[in-house]
Amino acid sequence: MFANKALDMFTEAIPGTLSELWPFAGEPFSNSILTVSLLISAMSAAMTSTSMFYDIDVAPDKRKNNPKW
Repeated sequence: MFANKALDMFTEAIPGTLSELWPFAGEPFSNSILTVSLLISAMSAAMTSTSMFYDIDVAPDKRKNNPKW
């Protein structure tokens, strides 16, 4: 599951966010649709990475190694 999420994030979410940054470089004034689209892409990548590390933190075998964490 971790590998699938990481693969999705590094092959889809991050490149998508970077490709949406391209119109901002060429236009001095961006419109609100571009801004909303960029924010959604960035939040998608952030949510994916957050859920990956949350899954690691709450895994039963990891909790046995460090129960107070």
